[in-house]
Amino acid sequence: MTRSFSLIGTTALLALALLPAGCGVGSGGPESKISETTDTYLRSLASGDTTKACAQLTAEAKSMLGESCAAAMQTIATRVGRERLSAAADQGVSISVDGSTGAATLEGLNDARIGLVDSESSWLIESGYTLDDSS
Repeated sequence: MTRSFSLIGTTALLALALLPAGCGVGSGGPESKISETTDTYLRSLASGDTTKACAQLTAEAKSMLGESCAAAMQTIATRVGRERLSAAADQGVSISVDGSTGAATLEGLNDARIGLVDSESSWLIESGYTLDDSS
């Protein structure tokens, strides 16, 4: 019985020790939320879910598209390529945060940079959504 308790205790301590290695993902902090928004955006574009991709943008970003958001998302997905979008989502992002603004740099897309803002309930994309490597 003591042996079982020791094994359970050791396992629990090991699990607690590994938590910081998760880089904040799942912690609910800004980095985690930026990562989630960016991942959702990339995977939505890759799968052709333009409605979900549009939902990741601020109202101002949508208004700057010059056409319907869904059509713009389709154009971006076609230009970048669905396989590249999916691979970039799998590769992950480098994230920086400065107060209520943040950025995600997509190494899998020539270091394209997506700018995000805290909208209180989530982080939304305000710039870089065209995924040009110059953004």
